[in-house]
Amino acid sequence: MKKVTAAFASLMLCVLFIAGCSGFERTTLQTLSASKVTIDGAHADYESGKLPHTQAVNDVITKAIAIQKTAVDAMVVYEQMKITGQTSALPEQETVVLVALVNLPTILTDVKGLYSTGGAK
Repeated sequence: MKKVTAAFASLMLCVLFIAGCSGFERTTLQTLSASKVTIDGAHADYESGKLPHTQAVNDVITKAIAIQKTAVDAMVVYEQMKITGQTSALPEQETVVLVALVNLPTILTDVKGLYSTGGAK
């Protein structure tokens, strides 16, 4: 969890120092920020006992954290490539980021479902 937070913080710093973020970068950052809030909240609720300590709940949260980390890591690589002037490879890395983001809506639905299906105490 700490590694995901560190990678996310690195991503935020990169984006903050880049003048004129593209629409892709803004949208991706907003998506990653919103999904992180949801996933971190569910993780905290699981740890505190608000969500039951079952294998099913653990599996959803673990999968969500992994998907979030993959997307953040892909975006960090994109930003590092941009900063270091590897602009010819940016379109390919943008595709990598978009592929990683594709999995977020489904897992976020699953995370939110933990609360509406009786998963929450």
